[in-house]
Amino acid sequence: MIKNLSKFFLVLFTLTLTLVQAQPKGADLKRLSSVELQWEDSPGAFMYEVEVFNSKNKRLKKFVSKTSLFKFKSTSGKIKIRGRVLDAYGKKGLWSEIIETTVPPDDIKFPETDSKPIEAKASNSTLKGKVKLEWPEGIQAKQYAVKVYDKDNKVVLEKTVSTLFVNFDLDIGTYQYSVTPIGNDFILGKEIMSPKKIEIGSAQLPDERFDIVRGPGNSLQIKMPKKSGIEIYGELEYSHHMAEDWTPVLEYKPFTQGIWSPEKKLKPGRYRVGFWVRRTGWLDSAKFNHEFVIKPTEAEIAESISQP
Repeated sequence: MIKNLSKFFLVLFTLTLTLVQAQPKGADLKRLSSVELQWEDSPGAFMYEVEVFNSKNKRLKKFVSKTSLFKFKSTSGKIKIRGRVLDAYGKKGLWSEIIETTVPPDDIKFPETDSKPIEAKASNSTLKGKVKLEWPEGIQAKQYAVKVYDKDNKVVLEKTVSTLFVNFDLDIGTYQYSVTPIGNDFILGKEIMSPKKIEIGSAQLPDERFDIVRGPGNSLQIKMPKKSGIEIYGELEYSHHMAEDWTPVLEYKPFTQGIWSPEKKLKPGRYRVGFWVRRTGWLDSAKFNHEFVIKPTEAEIAESISQP
């Protein structure tokens, strides 16, 4: 991008300075960003003199050049520039007005050949997967702004760090992440997407506690766990006293009450009630089972005896 910086006069000569913010061309020994200064040729101008200052008005560089294009290395951040012309007799024109511009840090260069996904399994205790995101150093970057995007390209997490890595805890799903270098004076570089995707796999939900208590008249009751984001499913099965097989009686899809009690008018026999928790994207928790017996009433016993 080209910006007109200033115009100033020396006798009949006019000089216009222009700054070209070139993309960095790799690290040198001082690991500075590449900058180009360019101005329109001025007829009669023998040489050009340019000074560069940082945001605190400290002079960083002074150039004298016979060409209208000069390249130099600079720290990132806000810089100020002024210039003037010199004729063949060494006479100097007036300094131009100081203009301000910025030098961004270099782009982050991810290895193009390394696109293997970053994979992690969600924890049973936190219901999230822990990942460590890393990236190469950016020349003249002092900090890095990291963003994590979900499959709908929505930012779900972001953080600014001064290291070359960051740890995140993510829900189950597929993500991408980007890194934006931040230079001196908090000047942002270009946001670069990592070629690596993030894959958080599902894990089994942790076992929940189902408390067995006694209700009115010493009746059986089971208290359901209370936790947001989960549903409770269950089933009731029946078996004859000496049989090994269980026959389904009822299903709870889901069970929405806080306390479960055996349904009324269950026929005598052995029963098994089971509950488990479910959450979208997760494997169901292990099944909680409890067996109990429904005894026949005195009337049912008397009726069975009286039958031939």
